[in-house]
Amino acid sequence: KGVSTTSLVVIDQFTGEIVGERVKFPFRTAHVLPFDVAGGAMGLVLVDSSGAAAVYPKADTAWLSAREQLRHMSYYKVDQELNEVRGYKFNPAPEAFGSEISALHSWTVAFPPESGDIVGFASKPMEGEVVNSWVRVPGDRSTMFKYLNPNTIFVATSTEAAVHVNLIDAVTGRILYRVRHGDARGPVHAVMCENWVAYHYFNTRAQRYAMSVLEMYDDSEDRRGLAVGDLVYKSIFGGAQNETSSSLAPPTLRIIGQSYYIRPEAKMLSVTRSMRGVTEPAVLLAT
Repeated sequence: KGVSTTSLVVIDQFTGEIVGERVKFPFRTAHVLPFDVAGGAMGLVLVDSSGAAAVYPKADTAWLSAREQLRHMSYYKVDQELNEVRGYKFNPAPEAFGSEISALHSWTVAFPPESGDIVGFASKPMEGEVVNSWVRVPGDRSTMFKYLNPNTIFVATSTEAAVHVNLIDAVTGRILYRVRHGDARGPVHAVMCENWVAYHYFNTRAQRYAMSVLEMYDDSEDRRGLAVGDLVYKSIFGGAQNETSSSLAPPTLRIIGQSYYIRPEAKMLSVTRSMRGVTEPAVLLAT
């Protein structure tokens, strides 16, 4: 009847049975943002294309939990028609239960015509990523601290002459890193994991497919050149320490990149994961 709706159904993954009743929202959902509800359950904030939002489940506990967490939540949209990426945050949470929630446009990264069209993008998984080691020890026995910001997104644009790669902070819209691959074109398929991103494209000079990997490391003054022995001593005798990082004050980054040729054409990239993060992840390439 010309009205778009979204229906939510909760299914028990072990039995296949439907839990509770089907819930309908009077709009077509464009973004689904999870949040934690008191008691260990999980709720969802559903947002439509105009920025109107609703909370699921429709209960007092979920509403109160969402109200507390909305100011920490944000989302982004990759618009390939306008050739830009836009970020959004939520208005201050309303007081009344069931009141309307809306989102505000907070930033835009627009790509000029000389950069080409958006041909690929990727982001880190919303949850479930386990990092076993947050440092890398190179041959000189120094330490390199991984940049593990979950809000980092990858966006690639392409012309007939080059592929332009951008790493963007999805909270602020800050461009963290940018690199140009000459003699290359899209489409670009990418996957992000921990502190690295791997992406696949076509090299026009060699007439072969290629892959590149970018690794991100925290290169702030207090992290640079710290020896392994000092780090071990500090971890044993220095006591427990909690560190808080913010997209509003990102550290200086050190980016290490490598490119190489690869035979198959990729249709999609993914990555393996292990329960404890001990096993090294492997890139899966679908042809």
